[in-house]
Amino acid sequence: MSNPASQMDLFGPSVDIVPRLKAAMVHGLAESRLSREQVVERMNRLLAEAGVNVAITKASLDKWVSLSSPGHLIPLRLLPAFCQVVETTAPLAVLAAPLGAVIAGPREQRLMELGRAQLLAKQARKTRQRALLELEEMP
Repeated sequence: MSNPASQMDLFGPSVDIVPRLKAAMVHGLAESRLSREQVVERMNRLLAEAGVNVAITKASLDKWVSLSSPGHLIPLRLLPAFCQVVETTAPLAVLAAPLGAVIAGPREQRLMELGRAQLLAKQARKTRQRALLELEEMP
């Protein structure tokens, strides 16, 4: 039984990530200063340096991002290289979304650390105030 579109948000993002993954990759390519040929060349170089024995072609990349080729997906082991070359984490965010997870870059990680530190400092202030009040009430 399928859920009406109005109920989809109740269950979070769909686990069918293909259209969103391809859209994120297309957006990454569009925002990149590199041509598709350069992306393929840099991915091949990066993968070779990592010991991954694969040869990516522009035709493969074109199929991976084509909505009219839903059966052609970038292999999971190649996705990090794509993301690194085009400097985007958006495709990874698409994978994480159905799980309720987010991808945090270095800035977001620092902001989370700052938030944790502020919460801890607030808790410490409350503990200190409570201890001071208790001391004042002691004979």
